[in-house]
Amino acid sequence: MPLAICIQHQLESEEKAEKLRSLLDDVARVTLSEEPDNRAYCWFRKSPRSTLQGAWIAGFELYNNEYALTTAHRSSPEYKAMRQASAEEQLWGKVYPEIIFLEPLNGWGFLSKDSRSSVLFKESQSTLVVLTRFEFDAEDKDVLYRTLSELSDHLRAESGIISYLPLVRQDRKDLSVTVFEQYTSEEAYASFRANSAPLR
Repeated sequence: MPLAICIQHQLESEEKAEKLRSLLDDVARVTLSEEPDNRAYCWFRKSPRSTLQGAWIAGFELYNNEYALTTAHRSSPEYKAMRQASAEEQLWGKVYPEIIFLEPLNGWGFLSKDSRSSVLFKESQSTLVVLTRFEFDAEDKDVLYRTLSELSDHLRAESGIISYLPLVRQDRKDLSVTVFEQYTSEEAYASFRANSAPLR
């Protein structure tokens, strides 16, 4: 079963954010070149148009199985160096962000090859990533799932959309759905929002 993590975390300063991104860039290069069970490894900076205050970092990783994420990936020297430096310098802050394992929802959505290269920040600054978390009551589950299924099918034909992947918690502790979206540009995202409003 494919397994993912999706993190959005506020940091203490932009200086720490840049240092952390640099370390994650090193991890990304070895992950994408030497870990065949990795399907996506993407870490991002906040969009200039974001309304979030302060320094933020967001990341999305997807693996073919749990071993690839929890054992193979974490054994690389680059990953260990990132963890050591981030702990010594408290790059993540005083508390390390909670890691919640996610699974693709019912096989819906898609992750194109472009997502594997998007972690190379200097080569992909024009792309836009949107992380959306839906929290809902049990009685609304069928409506939300049907909407996400329709969107997944609809967006496959849209050229400006690179990735659209709904995910649920592996432990099923809540009914939330996290959606990873990647667009070729902010304009492509704006067009999607304008044209797909009825589906939402």
